Amino acid sequence: MKNYILCFLFLLVSLSVFAQKQWTLSECLRYATDNNLELKKKALEINLSKADKTQSYFEMVPTAVAGGSYALVNGLDYNYNAGMYENARVANGQLSLSGEVTLFHGFALVNDVRAAHYDYERAKADLAVEQKNISIRIMVKYIDVLFKRDLYTASKQQTEISQQQKIKGEEIYSLGGISNAEFLELKAQFARSLADEVSYKNQYQLNLLELAQFLDIADAQSFEVASPNLTDSSLSAILPDLAALDANSRGQFPEIKSASNQVRVKEMNYYAAIGRLTPRFYAGYNYNTWFADNGIDANKANNDPTRMYPSYSYRDQIDANLRKTIYVGVSIPILNKYSAQTARTKSKISLKYAEHSYEQVENSVTKELTSTFLETTGAWSNFQAATEKFDATSASWEAAKEKFELGGISSIDLGIARKNQFEAETNLINSKYNFILRKKILDYYMGEPLSL
Repeated sequence: MKNYILCFLFLLVSLSVFAQKQWTLSECLRYATDNNLELKKKALEINLSKADKTQSYFEMVPTAVAGGSYALVNGLDYNYNAGMYENARVANGQLSLSGEVTLFHGFALVNDVRAAHYDYERAKADLAVEQKNISIRIMVKYIDVLFKRDLYTASKQQTEISQQQKIKGEEIYSLGGISNAEFLELKAQFARSLADEVSYKNQYQLNLLELAQFLDIADAQSFEVASPNLTDSSLSAILPDLAALDANSRGQFPEIKSASNQVRVKEMNYYAAIGRLTPRFYAGYNYNTWFADNGIDANKANNDPTRMYPSYSYRDQIDANLRKTIYVGVSIPILNKYSAQTARTKSKISLKYAEHSYEQVENSVTKELTSTFLETTGAWSNFQAATEKFDATSASWEAAKEKFELGGISSIDLGIARKNQFEAETNLINSKYNFILRKKILDYYMGEPLSL
């Protein structure tokens, strides 16, 4: 019985520890990399491109086809031995082995191999693009959860302060120090603070749930994020020069690599289409033989030239009737419904489209880097201003509390001072996390991993 109790307690402790697990940003990113369905689909696309790449090499390998047949004929059939048709019941068969290889076709097959290679690289870059986008989205949601949690914590502190003011106001009111209207105002301020706390709590829980659902975590109800060390004093605005940022950060944009590889794919497709307009030189081989139960040995070297089946066995007939052919040839496209010319025209248009798309990606990256840099510098300025405003309103709030306790101001003035202080605090929290988000994205573009 004692062992059962110990096991039960151990189970409760284990469940409690599991429920209290707090996810860091790195753990969220790692979990998404391993479990996100979009990333898994992109990985499958890489496998498909790899299979196409392998197949492109095999397109240059000679073909080899072996075949055979065996038939029972009852009626009129051609007798190869007699050189005429006969009405008989005959069993016969055929065996064959053939193949062909393209010797030269305007480098079309070689360019197909190159196109498949660049398409494989494009698929890998697309996976990196998806990983980048998902990672940034997770970080945005993670920081938004921290932001809402800090707002919720600040609102709880305001509720506690408001409750303390209400209690003190009740004492002063009982002694006749304030009017009934002022006491009711203190109670109203506490009710508004409590309502704000509930609102911020709901926002925090909703954002936490959205992050868990985005990660596809099964037990979203017990999901919780860790609290990184993000004190205001630890924040700094050490930013790179914009020109250095633009020069050194393009490697962190797999969109550029994807678009570049897409241009190479279309370029190789265009060259392959041109190659298919040229003559195709090829070589081939063919081995075939036949056998029948009415076969006659026509080899004059034998003692019995009229030897027939079964003494003239199928094996002997296969050896005697074997025919070997080796050939070379050329195929010149003259009139093929204009399909090759149309393919060349379409591939040229696709190449131009891919080049324009690459230019768009380049411009988009430049705009993204510039806007992120300017947003980061602006966010730092806002954070500094919000810090100064918070310090000033906090000092004003402390002075207002002392004046209220001494009867120097009314509860309405006290409420205004507290409201200004809370607004300054929420503005400070907002500007703080806005700067952290912009700075982390900027660091990521400079090659640093996403972390808090």
